[in-house]
Amino acid sequence: AVTGLTEAMELIGPLAERPIDCTISYNELTLALTFSYEGQPAVLPDRMPDAEQLMEAPDGVSLMSGWIVRRTCDHSSVTSSAGRQQLQLVFDC
Repeated sequence: AVTGLTEAMELIGPLAERPIDCTISYNELTLALTFSYEGQPAVLPDRMPDAEQLMEAPDGVSLMSGWIVRRTCDHSSVTSSAGRQQLQLVFDC
């Protein structure tokens, strides 16, 4: 979960226009991290960006962070409502 948390902050830090709120919940089955912020939505690609995307796309590094976030957790989602973004990472225990 530490890797997911670290990469999530790398991913949404530049996207957030104000402070990022983080809610952590846990039960015997899951650990959930929910990040809420105002700004641009995060992108969690299904595939690892190739070398060309990393070197040439302006958001290449963000795409890699999004892919790492998706791969480090068991479930992830990105939702938007009224300019407020929410990134949720769930880790099965």
